Amino acid sequence: MEIVMHEGETYKKVARHAEKGDRFVVYNGYSGYLTVGKVYTIDHFDGEGDPQVIDDEGDEYDLHDHHEYLVLEPVADESIVLVSVTPPLEKSYTIVVKDSALAVIERALAEANPFDKDAIKIRGFIEKVRKGA
Repeated sequence: MEIVMHEGETYKKVARHAEKGDRFVVYNGYSGYLTVGKVYTIDHFDGEGDPQVIDDEGDEYDLHDHHEYLVLEPVADESIVLVSVTPPLEKSYTIVVKDSALAVIERALAEANPFDKDAIKIRGFIEKVRKGA
């Protein structure tokens, strides 16, 4: 499963036909009007049920072939998510840690020896994450 961040939310890419209620798709086809890998907002669905997006030139584009795109589905409350931020060959990632995961770690640390060096390092790390460092 490939995870992406879009507009501050976490999504997984799914190979299927977009349906009413879906909001975003990632293009992976061969059109000269859309950019491969770019996230497009579904503007509306046509009478055939195909998603319509606004292409790179500002015109409506019919995504009638579901092999041309991947649907972005919201990820349930995953506490920790590994997100690729570079092309696959570069192997650079960002780890997104939600507050719910930090709370679980903090509860576990509360039971640890207060002088344990690893626990001290982890507490410091959590403090930095909460401050946005």
